[in-house]
Amino acid sequence: MKVTEITGLMERGGVYMLGEYRASKPETIKYRDKVTGKPAEFSVIKHVVETGNDQVTVQERSTAEAVAQFRQPFKKGAKVLLQCESFERVEGFLRATGNLFAVEA
Repeated sequence: MKVTEITGLMERGGVYMLGEYRASKPETIKYRDKVTGKPAEFSVIKHVVETGNDQVTVQERSTAEAVAQFRQPFKKGAKVLLQCESFERVEGFLRATGNLFAVEA
């Protein structure tokens, strides 16, 4: 994503954070459905992005197939744009859900 595209996104509104990519890891979360009582699961990929003085943990929903074939999406230190769907500060850490995009110079 080029800088001009980022500017256009920000002008249209929404919450975005610019930072440096650090690492990612896939996770499958297992739980018991409260309604049916049956075991269930869903998959997420957790990314760590550093923005200024804060380290942001980003959860991105995924599929089991994507988790099984997971590769690091960016090189460590690469500039990324985080499009936030939601975020909160928990015990001093910033946790967000959203999508990451590579930033090109």
